[in-house]
Amino acid sequence: KNLLASEQTGVTTELGEPRLLEQARALFRCYLVLNVACALAYLAVGLAPFDAVCHAFTTIATGGYSTRNLSLGAFDSAGVEIVAIVGMALGGCNFAWLVALVRHRGRDAAKVLRQPELQCYFATLCVGLLIATLALWLGGHRVPNGDGVRDYGGFGRCLRDAAFNVVSVFTSTGFATADYQSWPALALLVLFYGMLVGGCTGSTSGGLKVLRVVISAKLATFHGRRFMRPKSVERLKLGGEVLADPVVSAVLAMVVLWLALVGIGAMVYASDGRLHLQDCLTVSAAMLGNTGPALSPVVVADGTAQLVGTGALNLGPYGSYGDLPASLKLWACLQMVVGRLELMVLLVLLSPRFWRS
Repeated sequence: KNLLASEQTGVTTELGEPRLLEQARALFRCYLVLNVACALAYLAVGLAPFDAVCHAFTTIATGGYSTRNLSLGAFDSAGVEIVAIVGMALGGCNFAWLVALVRHRGRDAAKVLRQPELQCYFATLCVGLLIATLALWLGGHRVPNGDGVRDYGGFGRCLRDAAFNVVSVFTSTGFATADYQSWPALALLVLFYGMLVGGCTGSTSGGLKVLRVVISAKLATFHGRRFMRPKSVERLKLGGEVLADPVVSAVLAMVVLWLALVGIGAMVYASDGRLHLQDCLTVSAAMLGNTGPALSPVVVADGTAQLVGTGALNLGPYGSYGDLPASLKLWACLQMVVGRLELMVLLVLLSPRFWRS
Protein backbone atom coordinates (compact mmCIF):
# COMPACT_ATOMS: atom_id res chain seq x y z
CA LYS A 1 0.00 0.00 0.00
CA ASN A 2 2.83 2.39 0.88
CA LEU A 3 4.62 1.63 -2.41
CA LEU A 4 1.45 2.31 -4.40
CA ALA A 5 0.92 5.58 -2.55
CA SER A 6 4.49 6.67 -3.21
CA GLU A 7 4.02 6.07 -6.95
CA GLN A 8 0.83 8.14 -7.01
CA THR A 9 1.80 11.08 -4.83
CA GLY A 10 0.07 14.19 -6.11
CA VAL A 11 -2.73 12.35 -7.94
CA THR A 12 -6.00 13.45 -6.41
CA THR A 13 -8.47 10.88 -5.16
CA GLU A 14 -11.06 12.08 -7.66
CA LEU A 15 -8.84 10.87 -10.50
CA GLY A 16 -8.02 7.54 -8.89
CA GLU A 17 -10.00 4.33 -8.64
CA PRO A 18 -11.71 3.36 -5.36
CA ARG A 19 -10.48 -0.23 -5.48
CA LEU A 20 -7.05 -1.57 -6.25
CA LEU A 21 -8.43 -4.36 -8.44
CA GLU A 22 -10.45 -1.94 -10.57
CA GLN A 23 -7.46 0.34 -10.88
CA ALA A 24 -5.22 -2.54 -12.00
CA ARG A 25 -7.75 -3.58 -14.65
CA ALA A 26 -8.12 -0.02 -15.91
CA LEU A 27 -4.36 0.48 -16.13
CA PHE A 28 -3.92 -2.81 -17.98
CA ARG A 29 -6.61 -1.88 -20.52
CA CYS A 30 -5.00 1.52 -21.02
CA TYR A 31 -1.57 -0.05 -21.50
CA LEU A 32 -2.96 -2.61 -23.97
CA VAL A 33 -4.81 0.01 -26.01
CA LEU A 34 -1.70 2.20 -26.22
CA ASN A 35 0.39 -0.73 -27.46
CA VAL A 36 -2.15 -1.65 -30.15
CA ALA A 37 -2.49 1.98 -31.26
CA CYS A 38 1.30 2.38 -31.40
CA ALA A 39 1.72 -0.80 -33.47
CA LEU A 40 -0.95 0.33 -35.93
CA ALA A 41 0.72 3.74 -36.19
CA TYR A 42 4.07 2.12 -36.95
CA LEU A 43 2.38 0.03 -39.64
CA ALA A 44 0.82 3.16 -41.11
CA VAL A 45 4.21 4.86 -41.50
CA GLY A 46 5.77 1.90 -43.29
CA LEU A 47 7.24 -0.55 -40.77
CA ALA A 48 6.85 -4.27 -41.39
CA PRO A 49 4.38 -6.03 -39.06
CA PHE A 50 7.12 -7.73 -37.02
CA ASP A 51 9.08 -4.48 -36.59
CA ALA A 52 5.90 -2.55 -35.80
CA VAL A 53 4.79 -4.92 -33.04
CA CYS A 54 8.25 -5.25 -31.48
CA HIS A 55 8.87 -1.51 -31.44
CA ALA A 56 5.37 -0.78 -30.12
CA PHE A 57 6.04 -3.07 -27.15
CA THR A 58 9.30 -1.29 -26.33
CA THR A 59 7.99 2.22 -27.03
CA ILE A 60 5.05 2.31 -24.61
CA ALA A 61 7.03 0.27 -22.06
CA THR A 62 9.93 2.74 -22.54
CA GLY A 63 12.21 -0.29 -22.83
CA GLY A 64 14.08 0.87 -25.92
CA TYR A 65 14.93 -2.52 -27.44
CA SER A 66 15.00 -2.60 -31.23
CA THR A 67 15.18 -5.17 -34.01
CA ARG A 68 18.03 -3.16 -35.55
CA ASN A 69 21.59 -2.54 -34.33
CA LEU A 70 21.19 1.17 -35.09
CA SER A 71 17.88 1.31 -33.22
CA LEU A 72 15.14 3.37 -34.91
CA GLY A 73 17.85 5.36 -36.67
CA ALA A 74 18.23 2.40 -39.05
CA PHE A 75 14.86 3.23 -40.66
CA ASP A 76 15.76 6.92 -41.25
CA SER A 77 12.06 7.81 -41.36
CA ALA A 78 10.58 11.01 -39.96
CA GLY A 79 7.18 9.31 -39.69
CA VAL A 80 8.57 6.46 -37.60
CA GLU A 81 10.33 8.95 -35.35
CA ILE A 82 7.17 11.02 -34.83
CA VAL A 83 5.20 7.92 -33.83
CA ALA A 84 7.98 6.95 -31.43
CA ILE A 85 8.13 10.44 -29.91
CA VAL A 86 4.39 10.44 -29.21
CA GLY A 87 4.51 6.87 -27.85
CA MET A 88 7.49 7.55 -25.60
CA ALA A 89 5.95 10.77 -24.30
CA LEU A 90 2.71 8.93 -23.43
CA GLY A 91 4.70 6.13 -21.80
CA GLY A 92 6.36 8.74 -19.60
CA CYS A 93 2.97 10.08 -18.40
CA ASN A 94 1.16 8.91 -15.30
CA PHE A 95 -1.22 6.23 -16.56
CA ALA A 96 -3.82 7.15 -13.93
CA TRP A 97 -4.29 10.45 -15.74
CA LEU A 98 -4.78 8.73 -19.09
CA VAL A 99 -7.32 6.35 -17.52
CA ALA A 100 -9.20 9.30 -16.01
CA LEU A 101 -9.36 11.05 -19.39
CA VAL A 102 -10.80 7.97 -21.10
CA ARG A 103 -13.13 6.88 -18.29
CA HIS A 104 -14.72 10.30 -17.87
CA ARG A 105 -14.68 11.07 -21.61
CA GLY A 106 -12.63 14.20 -21.19
CA ARG A 107 -14.70 15.77 -18.38
CA ASP A 108 -11.66 15.72 -16.12
CA ALA A 109 -9.32 16.98 -18.84
CA ALA A 110 -8.88 20.37 -17.19
CA LYS A 111 -8.18 18.73 -13.82
CA VAL A 112 -5.61 16.42 -15.36
CA LEU A 113 -3.92 19.20 -17.31
CA ARG A 114 -3.61 21.24 -14.12
CA GLN A 115 -1.52 18.53 -12.45
CA PRO A 116 1.84 20.21 -11.59
CA GLU A 117 3.84 17.12 -12.46
CA LEU A 118 2.27 16.82 -15.92
CA GLN A 119 2.83 20.50 -16.65
CA CYS A 120 6.44 20.32 -15.49
CA TYR A 121 6.98 17.09 -17.45
CA PHE A 122 5.95 18.54 -20.81
CA ALA A 123 7.57 21.90 -20.04
CA THR A 124 10.85 20.13 -19.29
CA LEU A 125 10.64 18.12 -22.51
CA CYS A 126 9.98 21.26 -24.56
CA VAL A 127 12.73 23.30 -22.90
CA GLY A 128 15.18 20.41 -23.14
CA LEU A 129 14.62 19.78 -26.84
CA LEU A 130 14.74 23.52 -27.54
CA ILE A 131 18.11 23.88 -25.79
CA ALA A 132 19.50 20.79 -27.52
CA THR A 133 18.22 22.02 -30.89
CA LEU A 134 19.84 25.43 -30.49
CA ALA A 135 23.09 23.85 -29.25
CA LEU A 136 23.24 21.67 -32.38
CA TRP A 137 22.23 24.46 -34.73
CA LEU A 138 24.70 27.02 -33.35
CA GLY A 139 27.63 24.75 -32.56
CA GLY A 140 27.09 21.40 -34.23
CA HIS A 141 27.32 21.73 -38.02
CA ARG A 142 29.08 18.59 -39.32
CA VAL A 143 29.21 16.11 -36.43
CA PRO A 144 30.53 12.52 -36.54
CA ASN A 145 27.69 10.01 -36.44
CA GLY A 146 28.74 6.38 -36.25
CA ASP A 147 30.66 5.60 -39.42
CA GLY A 148 29.48 8.77 -41.17
CA VAL A 149 28.88 12.46 -40.58
CA ARG A 150 25.62 14.21 -39.66
CA ASP A 151 25.18 17.77 -40.98
CA TYR A 152 23.46 20.03 -38.44
CA GLY A 153 23.66 23.15 -40.53
CA GLY A 154 19.89 23.11 -41.07
CA PHE A 155 17.45 23.87 -38.26
CA GLY A 156 15.07 21.09 -39.34
CA ARG A 157 17.67 18.34 -38.94
CA CYS A 158 18.66 19.76 -35.54
CA LEU A 159 15.06 19.83 -34.33
CA ARG A 160 14.36 16.32 -35.59
CA ASP A 161 17.35 14.68 -33.89
CA ALA A 162 17.07 16.73 -30.71
CA ALA A 163 13.34 16.06 -30.30
CA PHE A 164 13.67 12.31 -30.70
CA ASN A 165 16.76 11.73 -28.58
CA VAL A 166 15.78 14.15 -25.80
CA VAL A 167 12.36 12.50 -25.42
CA SER A 168 14.01 9.06 -25.57
CA VAL A 169 16.46 9.85 -22.77
CA PHE A 170 13.99 11.82 -20.61
CA THR A 171 11.53 8.92 -20.68
CA SER A 172 14.37 6.42 -20.05
CA THR A 173 13.51 4.61 -23.29
CA GLY A 174 16.99 4.50 -24.81
CA PHE A 175 16.07 4.55 -28.51
CA ALA A 176 18.55 6.53 -30.62
CA THR A 177 18.66 8.06 -34.07
CA ALA A 178 22.10 9.68 -33.68
CA ASP A 179 25.39 9.08 -31.91
CA TYR A 180 24.77 12.01 -29.57
CA GLN A 181 28.05 11.58 -27.70
CA SER A 182 29.59 13.93 -30.28
CA TRP A 183 27.02 16.65 -29.63
CA PRO A 184 28.01 19.98 -28.01
CA ALA A 185 28.46 19.97 -24.22
CA LEU A 186 25.24 21.93 -23.60
CA ALA A 187 23.16 19.27 -25.35
CA LEU A 188 24.93 16.53 -23.38
CA LEU A 189 24.08 18.28 -20.11
CA VAL A 190 20.42 18.26 -21.12
CA LEU A 191 20.61 14.52 -21.76
CA PHE A 192 22.38 13.88 -18.45
CA TYR A 193 19.64 15.78 -16.62
CA GLY A 194 17.08 13.60 -18.39
CA MET A 195 18.90 10.46 -17.24
CA LEU A 196 18.63 11.59 -13.64
CA VAL A 197 15.03 12.81 -13.63
CA GLY A 198 13.15 10.43 -15.94
CA GLY A 199 9.37 10.59 -16.47
CA CYS A 200 6.30 10.92 -14.27
CA THR A 201 5.29 8.81 -11.30
CA GLY A 202 2.88 6.03 -12.24
CA SER A 203 4.50 5.67 -15.68
CA THR A 204 6.69 3.04 -17.30
CA SER A 205 9.68 5.41 -17.12
CA GLY A 206 12.57 5.08 -14.74
CA GLY A 207 14.57 7.83 -13.10
CA LEU A 208 14.04 9.94 -10.03
CA LYS A 209 10.64 11.09 -11.40
CA VAL A 210 9.47 14.62 -12.19
CA LEU A 211 7.16 14.88 -9.18
CA ARG A 212 10.00 14.49 -6.69
CA VAL A 213 11.97 17.20 -8.46
CA VAL A 214 8.93 19.50 -8.38
CA ILE A 215 8.38 18.91 -4.67
CA SER A 216 12.07 19.46 -3.93
CA ALA A 217 12.02 22.74 -5.87
CA LYS A 218 8.85 23.87 -4.08
CA LEU A 219 10.44 22.99 -0.73
CA ALA A 220 13.51 25.09 -1.56
CA THR A 221 11.40 28.14 -2.50
CA PHE A 222 9.18 27.54 0.55
CA HIS A 223 12.14 27.70 2.93
CA GLY A 224 13.48 30.69 1.02
CA ARG A 225 10.26 32.58 1.76
CA ARG A 226 10.34 31.41 5.39
CA PHE A 227 13.92 32.68 5.68
CA MET A 228 12.89 36.14 4.49
CA ARG A 229 9.68 36.15 6.57
CA PRO A 230 10.24 33.83 9.53
CA LYS A 231 6.92 34.75 11.16
CA SER A 232 4.81 34.06 8.10
CA VAL A 233 2.25 31.25 8.35
CA GLU A 234 1.90 29.13 5.22
CA ARG A 235 1.89 25.48 4.19
CA LEU A 236 3.74 23.71 1.43
CA LYS A 237 1.24 23.00 -1.36
CA LEU A 238 1.21 21.15 -4.65
CA GLY A 239 -1.64 21.74 -7.07
CA GLY A 240 -3.71 23.43 -4.36
CA GLU A 241 -3.29 20.51 -1.94
CA VAL A 242 -1.27 20.74 1.26
CA LEU A 243 1.62 18.29 1.31
CA ALA A 244 1.84 16.36 4.55
CA ASP A 245 5.18 16.33 6.35
CA PRO A 246 5.62 12.54 5.91
CA VAL A 247 5.21 12.92 2.14
CA VAL A 248 7.81 15.67 1.96
CA SER A 249 10.20 13.69 4.16
CA ALA A 250 9.78 10.60 1.96
CA VAL A 251 10.48 12.62 -1.19
CA LEU A 252 13.61 14.21 0.29
CA ALA A 253 14.84 10.83 1.49
CA MET A 254 14.37 9.37 -1.98
CA VAL A 255 16.16 12.29 -3.68
CA VAL A 256 19.13 12.13 -1.30
CA LEU A 257 19.33 8.34 -1.54
CA TRP A 258 19.09 8.43 -5.33
CA LEU A 259 21.88 10.97 -5.75
CA ALA A 260 24.01 9.13 -3.21
CA LEU A 261 23.62 5.86 -5.11
CA VAL A 262 24.58 7.59 -8.36
CA GLY A 263 27.77 8.78 -6.68
CA ILE A 264 28.51 5.42 -5.08
CA GLY A 265 27.85 3.65 -8.36
CA ALA A 266 30.21 6.01 -10.17
CA MET A 267 32.98 5.17 -7.70
CA VAL A 268 32.42 1.46 -8.29
CA TYR A 269 32.66 1.90 -12.07
CA ALA A 270 35.83 3.96 -11.58
CA SER A 271 37.58 0.73 -10.55
CA ASP A 272 37.89 0.04 -14.28
CA GLY A 273 40.79 2.23 -15.41
CA ARG A 274 39.42 2.42 -18.96
CA LEU A 275 36.42 4.48 -17.83
CA HIS A 276 36.53 8.26 -17.70
CA LEU A 277 34.79 10.39 -15.04
CA GLN A 278 32.00 11.13 -17.53
CA ASP A 279 31.63 7.41 -18.21
CA CYS A 280 31.31 6.57 -14.53
CA LEU A 281 28.73 9.24 -13.71
CA THR A 282 26.53 8.70 -16.75
CA VAL A 283 26.66 4.89 -16.58
CA SER A 284 25.60 5.00 -12.93
CA ALA A 285 22.75 7.41 -13.73
CA ALA A 286 21.72 5.38 -16.79
CA MET A 287 21.62 2.12 -14.83
CA LEU A 288 19.65 3.51 -11.88
CA GLY A 289 17.30 5.31 -14.26
CA ASN A 290 17.02 2.29 -16.59
CA THR A 291 17.90 4.52 -19.53
CA GLY A 292 20.39 2.25 -21.26
CA PRO A 293 23.01 4.23 -23.21
CA ALA A 294 25.57 6.32 -21.34
CA LEU A 295 27.70 9.25 -22.51
CA SER A 296 31.31 8.28 -23.18
CA PRO A 297 33.61 11.31 -23.64
CA VAL A 298 34.81 11.85 -27.19
CA VAL A 299 37.07 14.32 -28.94
CA VAL A 300 36.00 15.49 -32.38
CA ALA A 301 38.86 16.13 -34.79
CA ASP A 302 39.03 16.11 -38.59
CA GLY A 303 35.42 14.99 -38.88
CA THR A 304 35.91 11.91 -36.67
CA ALA A 305 35.12 11.18 -33.04
CA GLN A 306 37.76 9.54 -30.87
CA LEU A 307 37.13 8.16 -27.40
CA VAL A 308 39.04 9.76 -24.53
CA GLY A 309 41.53 7.54 -22.67
CA THR A 310 43.66 4.49 -23.36
CA GLY A 311 41.58 1.47 -24.33
CA ALA A 312 38.42 3.50 -23.72
CA LEU A 313 35.02 1.83 -24.08
CA ASN A 314 32.13 3.13 -26.15
CA LEU A 315 29.10 2.97 -23.85
CA GLY A 316 26.95 5.36 -25.87
CA PRO A 317 23.89 4.75 -28.05
CA TYR A 318 25.94 2.98 -30.74
CA GLY A 319 28.20 1.25 -28.22
CA SER A 320 27.84 -1.65 -25.81
CA TYR A 321 28.44 -2.71 -22.22
CA GLY A 322 29.79 -6.05 -23.42
CA ASP A 323 33.45 -5.21 -22.69
CA LEU A 324 32.86 -4.38 -19.04
CA PRO A 325 34.26 -6.96 -16.60
CA ALA A 326 31.82 -9.44 -15.09
CA SER A 327 31.95 -7.78 -11.66
CA LEU A 328 30.82 -4.41 -13.06
CA LYS A 329 28.09 -6.09 -15.13
CA LEU A 330 26.74 -7.64 -11.92
CA TRP A 331 26.86 -4.23 -10.25
CA ALA A 332 25.01 -2.73 -13.23
CA CYS A 333 22.36 -5.46 -12.90
CA LEU A 334 21.91 -4.59 -9.22
CA GLN A 335 21.59 -0.89 -10.01
CA MET A 336 18.95 -1.55 -12.67
CA VAL A 337 16.88 -3.69 -10.32
CA VAL A 338 17.19 -1.21 -7.44
CA GLY A 339 16.28 1.72 -9.70
CA ARG A 340 13.27 -0.07 -11.17
CA LEU A 341 11.98 -1.01 -7.70
CA GLU A 342 12.16 2.62 -6.50
CA LEU A 343 15.02 1.86 -4.06
CA MET A 344 12.83 1.50 -0.97
CA VAL A 345 11.66 -2.03 -1.80
CA LEU A 346 15.15 -3.50 -1.66
CA LEU A 347 16.07 -1.51 1.45
CA VAL A 348 12.94 -2.73 3.22
CA LEU A 349 13.61 -6.34 2.25
CA LEU A 350 17.18 -6.06 3.57
CA SER A 351 16.04 -4.58 6.87
CA PRO A 352 15.95 -7.09 9.80
CA ARG A 353 13.12 -5.10 11.41
CA PHE A 354 10.88 -5.82 8.43
CA TRP A 355 11.20 -9.59 8.93
CA ARG A 356 10.71 -9.33 12.69
CA SER A 357 7.53 -7.23 12.36
